[in-house]
Amino acid sequence: MSSVPVTIDLEAFFSVSLDLLCVADTSGTFLRVNRAWSDTLGYSIEELQNRSFMELVHPDDRGPTLEEFSRLKRREPVLNFVNRYRHRDGTYRHIEWRSQQHEGLIYAAARDVTAAKQREQELHHRQELLDLFFQQSLDGFFFMMLDEPVEWNSETDKPAVMEYVFAHHRITRINGAMLEQYRAQESDFVGLTPNDLFQHDIAYGKQVWTDFFDRGALHLDTQEMKFDGTSMIIEGDYICLYDAAGRITGHFGIQRDVTFEREAAARLRESEERFRQLAENIEQVFILRSGDEILYLSPAYEKTWGVPCTGCTDDSQHYFDAIHPDDRRRVHRLIRENPTGFSVEYRIIRPDGSVRWIWERSFPVRNESITDPQSAPRSAAIAQDITERRALEIQLRDASIRDPLTGLYNRRHLFERLEPIWAKHRRDDSPFAIAILDIDHFKAINDRYGHLAGDAVLTSFAALIAANSRAYDLTARFGGEEFFIVYQDTTRDQACELIRRTLTSVRDQVFRFDGHEITMTASCGIADQDDGESVLDIVAAADHRLYQAKSEGRDRVVA
Repeated sequence: MSSVPVTIDLEAFFSVSLDLLCVADTSGTFLRVNRAWSDTLGYSIEELQNRSFMELVHPDDRGPTLEEFSRLKRREPVLNFVNRYRHRDGTYRHIEWRSQQHEGLIYAAARDVTAAKQREQELHHRQELLDLFFQQSLDGFFFMMLDEPVEWNSETDKPAVMEYVFAHHRITRINGAMLEQYRAQESDFVGLTPNDLFQHDIAYGKQVWTDFFDRGALHLDTQEMKFDGTSMIIEGDYICLYDAAGRITGHFGIQRDVTFEREAAARLRESEERFRQLAENIEQVFILRSGDEILYLSPAYEKTWGVPCTGCTDDSQHYFDAIHPDDRRRVHRLIRENPTGFSVEYRIIRPDGSVRWIWERSFPVRNESITDPQSAPRSAAIAQDITERRALEIQLRDASIRDPLTGLYNRRHLFERLEPIWAKHRRDDSPFAIAILDIDHFKAINDRYGHLAGDAVLTSFAALIAANSRAYDLTARFGGEEFFIVYQDTTRDQACELIRRTLTSVRDQVFRFDGHEITMTASCGIADQDDGESVLDIVAAADHRLYQAKSEGRDRVVA
């Protein structure tokens, strides 16, 4: 059995280091490993020592590993090399290395980066799905991103910020469907700024952009010119994108060329027969009604709804039966009460149980042959499946209002939700309370166990306070290790009782990470509607009491 002479300092370092430390000979045999190896791979130290590390390397990684090992033999250091090692349970761990040879022995320090690799792979997979949807959609998609994020709130000097936005808000990505709309090349669009897009009327463009940033979303119908000189009507929906601090980073746009639908609608007003001829040759669904009675459905209905058209034309109730129960009454009321037209999005349930989102726009149709003023007005509608678009909108909306680490609401959305709660209190004197929680000595957790452990603790802490909150309470991450709970229709005394139970759960909880058991406490400050004349006053009062709780020894509530 080989032995390695070590000093007392090296011995101590081996025993306390959280990194994976080892010494090997130039044949690739482990001569010495520390406890971290056993914790990471599940083998005992005795099972690892005097064993060739190549036995544990994933077969696909052995070639690159041998190449790096050859470099070590040539006395070249190996830095940041990652390969996979087999755990005792048969799974593999990603290990990142830093190693070098000294006097015929190889000294190495490594760390388990499996969690980071898994997150990287998940993000890559999500990006691939988004790219696929971006490329395959029949709607025109594009991103416009700012060179630097901008603050946009009541304290912003909006005209000054808009000057920057118009020069530094650039089209960064555009899909093929939108290029087809304009008969253009990607190079015609990428890099364009609002100054380029509104060069014919900068003042109007800045007003549109200001309204857009104020609302966070925008819907526009515009007359546009294709690059071949022909005109078209574009219907667009645009959504602002935000970073974790609530700053605007850019926006996402969906554009549809609705020229054909508008022209078709005009023809339909003149002749139902022309309407049928057009309807039978497009993918969108054309619907002709008399009141709420279905007179005609285009063949595309069968493809989208999954049922024959004849059932609905024979009995219009079949059309409403396919609508999701939660949307059915709303759609029926719109059809009955809006003969001049409407636009609505609703869900349908296909015979196979799948749910699809439908966008429908209705408009009146004149029929000169009908002379009875008591007869039901006729209307036509265009309907299409927007399920994929809705899914993307939900994904983007969710990303803009939630903290990416914990999944709780972010700070910006928290304040958006607080304003209506404050308005409700002013209107009907309903009580509410705000609790701000802070994990005690969180920096010590990061310093002792690493930032990955810190992230895991934050995620677990967030899950714990969410689990201890009621369905109608509002939970959010305020930033760092600070969290918010807004208790609606709750007095300060009731909130104190609820938060004490939560802090007891935190105190009793053992968070486990990478073989470590981590315990913690939290401090909390509580304020209610009587602590100020605005939401900001109440938040400031709760924040002051949080720091009072910390100064009085932590692990307590001050209200």
